[in-house]
Amino acid sequence: MDNKEIKELLKKSYPLPDSKRREKFLRSIEKPKMPLWDIILNQLKYINIRVWIFWLIIIALGMLAAYADGAKTHPAVWSFCALIPFLAMISICEIRKSERHGMQEIEKATRFSTASVILARMLVLGAAAAVLFLALLPAVILKAGFGLVKAMVYIILPYCLSAYLNLLVSRKFRNGGIKFNFAVSAAVSVLSILVEAAPGPVESSAGRIFVPAFIVIICALIVGECKKYLILSEAKLCC
Repeated sequence: MDNKEIKELLKKSYPLPDSKRREKFLRSIEKPKMPLWDIILNQLKYINIRVWIFWLIIIALGMLAAYADGAKTHPAVWSFCALIPFLAMISICEIRKSERHGMQEIEKATRFSTASVILARMLVLGAAAAVLFLALLPAVILKAGFGLVKAMVYIILPYCLSAYLNLLVSRKFRNGGIKFNFAVSAAVSVLSILVEAAPGPVESSAGRIFVPAFIVIICALIVGECKKYLILSEAKLCC
């Protein structure tokens, strides 16, 4: 007797109940829901306090650089902006700390999905980056006398480029620790110095078009990498 015959016998011995009202019954079951906002507030307290301290230090240093006296303003802002890529690195490492510490299975067993936890951390730290930009851009433009495009090159571009490369490295080299993240952040920091030393003002007509467009492209790439990372995080636990 093969498996097919056994299955037929079981169907005859234990007939299935009428399922006409099955769909109606399933729809009537109340499903517990938690808004994304509640998940964000829940994850906010789990972000390491050292991350917030580093953020506050960066904002304080940026303000001091913007308010530096006279000829010291430009070098001070330039030196401060070399630290911004490492701020993005710390944020990305905080987002993937569950993976680094082998806690994905535990998170999977909680009421939150792994994707929702990671997404909540992304949104929290993304909001922190927005606060950083809103705090420093006016100070650098109004007090340090920088143009908008130059301020974007100094503050927004290093962070966005470092964030994208760190997300890419985290997805490609999941078992590589943070050494790859540090390497790409250091490379972006050096690149920002080279951009400053390179000839050709960013405030030119071409720069006013190229710089914002380049930042928009990088932001789109960041969103794409975030989606890929979320999908990969869920797929890894399902395997």
